[in-house]
Amino acid sequence: MSQRVFDALRNNDSVSANELAAIALAEKGFNEADRQVRRDFVNRFHHMLYHMGRRGHAARIGKGEGVRWKLAPREGDLLNDDK
Repeated sequence: MSQRVFDALRNNDSVSANELAAIALAEKGFNEADRQVRRDFVNRFHHMLYHMGRRGHAARIGKGEGVRWKLAPREGDLLNDDK
């Protein structure tokens, strides 16, 4: 699951738990109309992104239901070499 999240963060500017869940449901062949399964997938991705944010791997954009996530800047990205 974490590999799927990292791949999505690397390949996109930002992602949401809903987008990750929709992709995972489609890849695994689950019915997207099954609300219980979809809710479980969304919750799992939301928790994964939250914990990645706490560890400094992901950065949250916004708050609430529409929250999006992006890769957190690495230390080398924060240094300004243009002096």
